[in-house]
Amino acid sequence: MPAKDALKKVFPVILLTVVVAISVTLLTFTDRLTRDKIEYQKEQKIQSMLFEIFPNMSRYDFEDDIYTIYSNGDKVGYAFLAVGKGYGGDIDILVGLEDETT
Repeated sequence: MPAKDALKKVFPVILLTVVVAISVTLLTFTDRLTRDKIEYQKEQKIQSMLFEIFPNMSRYDFEDDIYTIYSNGDKVGYAFLAVGKGYGGDIDILVGLEDETT
């Protein structure tokens, strides 16, 4: 009888451990499977927003959280992501500044 009581106490722990291990494995697999696609979609969204701000953009560089915008090889502006507090959560905005030195 004592062995049966011990098994009754240990079984839920073993079952929970197996369920957690399977869940972690599936979540890790899903993360690895979708990570590149999510990053690509983020880049496409940012590029689309940059084109809205700088329609003549030919390329951009990203360094130190600042996008440097080029048009035909000339630097035409800068952009950066800003976050503000909103009623329902954070508000993300892409701010663009023209480079008037060119």
